[in-house]
This record gives sequence, structure tokens and C-alpha cells, in this order.
Amino acid sequence: MISKACKYGIRAAVYVASRAGEGVKLNVKDIAKEVDAPEAFTAKILQILNKYRIITSLKGPYGGFFIEEYQLEQPVINIVNAIDGMAVFWECGLGLKKCSETHPCPCTTSLK
Repeated sequence: MISKACKYGIRAAVYVASRAGEGVKLNVKDIAKEVDAPEAFTAKILQILNKYRIITSLKGPYGGFFIEEYQLEQPVINIVNAIDGMAVFWECGLGLKKCSETHPCPCTTSLK
């Protein structure tokens, strides 16, 4: 399962990308409001997305968050990797520790 932070990250990136053609730079407050997330939490997520070059940020009076043309082609998996890491795809979706190839998840065995 992906985390709430990852879900907010995806929503934030999609929102920023949707405004890319307008040439505007968005501030944290506007992005947080749009994705319905706390501002401080959104700021941390945006910092991660910027670090992984999924979005771009500029500081200063004309600064903000935006997406450059080359960044529009990135797959969503890049956001998941940046925020949650790829292990989310190899771990039990329910968070159970005892699942493995030899001892499959009780949920999948009970569905048979």
C-alpha cells in the first residue's frame, strides 16, 4: 500500500503539472489547499519531489513550484519511489510480517 504522503505527492504533482501550460509558479499554501493536505506536510512532500527532480522550485519573490516541459513525461512510479521507495511493491499490502513465498498471505489463501 502506498502511504498518505505518497497519495498527496501524486495529487500535488498532478495539480502542478495541470498548471504547467500557464507558466505560473505555485506556492505551498495553494497546492496544499488544492490537494486537501496540511501546509507543513505538503511543504515536506514538495521538497522531496523537488529533490528527485519531479517538480522544480525557485526561491524568492517570484518563486514557487512548477513543472518544466521535460518533467511532464515522468511516470507516476517516480513519485512512489521518491516518497515511499520501491519496497512498497514487495511487502504485504496489509502490513503483515509473516508473508513470504513459502507462507503466503492469509488473505490470498482464504480467497481460494
